[in-house]
Amino acid sequence: MIQITLTSAKPSPPDDPLGRTRYGYSPDMTPDEIFHDNHGYYPLGPRADRQRYALFAAPDKPGPNKVVLAVEITSIDPVPGKPHRRQIIGDLLTKGHPVFDSYVGRPAPVSGNRNPVAYFEAPEELRLHE
Repeated sequence: MIQITLTSAKPSPPDDPLGRTRYGYSPDMTPDEIFHDNHGYYPLGPRADRQRYALFAAPDKPGPNKVVLAVEITSIDPVPGKPHRRQIIGDLLTKGHPVFDSYVGRPAPVSGNRNPVAYFEAPEELRLHE
């Protein structure tokens, strides 16, 4: 799985190639807003192409980052105007899906990583869904 760690919400630069007005996380954002504002652009290499799910984690003060969104990846596409950066395209997971139920609202599986992109191996029972 891929884990994307988000910052607190910030305005996007005026020339944002994805047409966003902000990026990052705020507790008042809907799942659609979280995904729209944060699905790219990341330095995602070949390892990303082998992943089926992405989790998005955000600051949860006090305490560790928590997972705020789970996505089933349908593709990882280039970002126009951003060489070597790609965006995650996918479907939002909801309650009842094993990945959502295992991660969303809980502490992020990867912590202490300086890079916003991290990879981890899901427990065996969730790999059955990969």
